[in-house]
Amino acid sequence: MKLAQDCAAPALAIAFLYCWRVSYGVLARSTRAWRTCTSTVSATTSCRQLNAAISEVHSNVYRLFTWISTSGRQGQGDPKREMRGSTR
Repeated sequence: MKLAQDCAAPALAIAFLYCWRVSYGVLARSTRAWRTCTSTVSATTSCRQLNAAISEVHSNVYRLFTWISTSGRQGQGDPKREMRGSTR
């Protein structure tokens, strides 16, 4: 009986440390995954904003070229007013 009690305490301590190490590893891995996720979301958001800005510039350049090509036929107009779509 004494031998079983002497072996039970160290075995229990080893089992506890093993479980603690496994849970710490899982927590560290999930933290790394979360950081990767948030950086990916941040990069995706930045890419979407950049894409919107490039699309806006592209449409403004297209409008400018369209205005230049049609301004000689219709007379002189205000490019800023036409690019904004103003009817004043």
